This record gives sequence, C-alpha cells and structure tokens, in this order.
Amino acid sequence: METVLTLLENHARQTPDGIAARMPLQADKTLSYRALLHQSQRTGAFLASQFSKQDRIVLLFDNSFAFFSAFLGALYAQMIPVPLSPPTPTPHRLPAELSKLQWVCQDSGAKAIFTHSAIKTQLELAQTAYSSAPSSNENNRHFSTVPPLISPHDINNNNALPCPSPHGSDIAFLQYTSGSTGHPKGVMISHNNLISNTTHIIQQLERIEAAVTWVPCHHDLGIMSALFMPLYLQIPSYLLTPRDFMTHPICWLNAISNAPPCYTASPNFAYDLCCRKIRDSELPSLDLSRWRYAGCGAEKNQINTLQRFTKKF
Repeated sequence: METVLTLLENHARQTPDGIAARMPLQADKTLSYRALLHQSQRTGAFLASQFSKQDRIVLLFDNSFAFFSAFLGALYAQMIPVPLSPPTPTPHRLPAELSKLQWVCQDSGAKAIFTHSAIKTQLELAQTAYSSAPSSNENNRHFSTVPPLISPHDINNNNALPCPSPHGSDIAFLQYTSGSTGHPKGVMISHNNLISNTTHIIQQLERIEAAVTWVPCHHDLGIMSALFMPLYLQIPSYLLTPRDFMTHPICWLNAISNAPPCYTASPNFAYDLCCRKIRDSELPSLDLSRWRYAGCGAEKNQINTLQRFTKKF
C-alpha cells in the first residue's frame, strides 16, 4: 500500500534534490528529499536498534526538519509516534505541562521520549529535581517517572532500513488532544485513516505548488499541512514556528507572499490576530495574489473574522 514512506522514497529517487521543506525565517534553509530520506532512515535504524516494533515513542519537537525525520524515522522503525507539544520553560507553567507529559507517557505506554537536545537537558534536570524532592512536596507528582530520554545527537549510525509494508488497519500514530479541559485523550490513527483524510483534502486543491504553515506539527492541522499533504502532492512545505507567528503575525502572510501558488490553513484566532496586529502601513509589502486556498479549522469559525480579514487584506 502507498504510505508517506513510499512517497518519500519515490520523491528521493525521482527528484533527489527537490525541496521537501524550507524555513523562510531561518536563513531560508531548505531540506531536500534525499536529505530527508537519509535522516529518516538513520533515525529509524537507531530507534529499531533500541526499541521494539509497535513501541510508542513520544515526540517533543517544535516545527523543524528534526520533527520530520523523527516522525518518519519512527515509522521506519515500525514504532508508533506520539507527537506532543514541547514543554514551556516558563516556571509557573512547567509543572502542569510536565504533569500532562507524564500522563500521556503512562496512558500511551510510551517507551521513550524523543526530543531536541536542549529539551532533553531541561527534562533531565526537572526529573532530577522532582525525584530528589521530599515525597510530600507537591511538585514531586509532576514528573517523578518518565521513559528514557533521547535526542537526535544520540544517533551514531549511518544505517538504513527497508521501507516497511504496514496493513491499512495498522496504527500509524497516536494523536492526543490538548488536555485543556481534562486529561489529554488519545486517538489511534491508522494508515488507512491517514491516506483517506489526506487524499480527501488534496482532491479539493488545484494548481498549488507549496504549503505554508505555522500551526504546530503536533497538532492534526499542523502535521497535515506541513508533512502529509506536501508529501502526497510533492510540493515544498514552507515551515514557520508558532512562536514566529504569535510574535510577528505578518511573517505568515510574508511567507505566503514569497511562496509560489500555495495552500495554508489556520485556526480562526490566527485570522483575527492578523486583523488586530498587522498595521495598515505594512499592507503594501504583501502580495497575496498567489494564495490559492485558505483553510480555517481546529476551533469554531467566526464569519465576522473571515469577513474582516478578507476586507483588510
């Protein structure tokens, strides 16, 4: 069956230097299909040497090329990735976020947490602090036990794995809710689910040559826009981070202005934020004529917001 891995291998074979992704705000660095395949296979071989097939592995990455190779590498190792939001280092938010992370690790049965080196260090320090705290200390419950922590820097091989051939009903990954109103709840996404959802969306799209997104890749809207759809359409993903957008909302529209004919999607609040934060004096720098399709989802859509956005931009 066709999977995101077979698509990647086909792209790497047919157009190895084709652009799989680029990060416009990071010196416009790019990632080719050849490089993405190599990094994903190396990651997969490392994970397969450490863990078993069908083991769950939590991924804590911001929007980055590292997330792509971690997610695809887990699929190569026939593990089940569990994308989550990296914890915020803000002291007053960290305990609750670590508690949520520990909950998901236990609920999913995760065998490891895979993350950036900096976050790995942060979590190791938190684990040491909480495990050595008195048992009566309330913080002790936030992060007392978690699975092993690994980072891309731990990968020390150049091996490659053959492309697995999963059944359509096999679980591709676990998608968890945010847990804003209670404990996060996991949903099992099968390979058939992934293919069906992606093909349904791309059938609605015509004449697009790029996908632009800032939505976090641990979110279903983000991973669809950043990874799945671009691989299926063989178009580059223009990748921003949530911090980029929240700090400077115009960066999203700048990326659209500089991209070829594109698709992008965001929650309703993003369109509202652009209306409120982008000054009229900044509008002449934008050219949104190549913006072919705009998606709005992940929360309740407000027609007034979209009307204000359309009128302003």
